[in-house]
Amino acid sequence: MRIYYIFLLVLFVSCQEEETITPSLPNAYGDGMYIVTDLGIHYLDYKDSAAVVQTQIFNSVNSSNLINPKNISFIDGKGFILSDRLSIVDINTFNLENEITGFSNPVFCDKISFNRLLLQIKDHLQLE
Repeated sequence: MRIYYIFLLVLFVSCQEEETITPSLPNAYGDGMYIVTDLGIHYLDYKDSAAVVQTQIFNSVNSSNLINPKNISFIDGKGFILSDRLSIVDINTFNLENEITGFSNPVFCDKISFNRLLLQIKDHLQLE
């Protein structure tokens, strides 16, 4: 019986809740001009008097490359980037929130209702 109490004591003492560290990203984007090229997404803050184009902002924030980006749409504070996949980013930080894969040749997306996107795949339309 004593071994049972010692075991329970060790179990409760050794179990500590781990802290989850969430990275803090600056609100460096938002109002401005987004430029889509085959190299990535670039950003120009046209309100800044010394405006400089920040290149490949998706790559610098997320440490991930976009392969042949085609389009970016802004819907309800989110950016929807079409490349070989649909990447969903926070518009203010450009942090990747979600990715949807499995498309072949997506070319355009737009919001059609509260929880639906219209995704145009080359020569097709698909409701997601």
